[in-house]
Amino acid sequence: MRVTKVYKAHRTLPDDEVEERQIYIEGEFPDGASLESAAATFEANAADLEDALYRSLPGGTYDRLLGRMLERKATHFVVSHAA
Repeated sequence: MRVTKVYKAHRTLPDDEVEERQIYIEGEFPDGASLESAAATFEANAADLEDALYRSLPGGTYDRLLGRMLERKATHFVVSHAA
């Protein structure tokens, strides 16, 4: 198993605490799921992951992660969305 460690954010108020998080990426996506079921699972996984990162990462790390993810997908954006 590969481990990636990053810094968590500072707390915003003296009494607040930023949780440390462990994110496990394991198992394979189940075969045979309907399109609707797969879409719901993708959405739930994405929402959980994004919320964990948003609540725990420093803003600068979170912002740069978004930029890197968009750069990686940019090559897929070669056609008009209006088509």
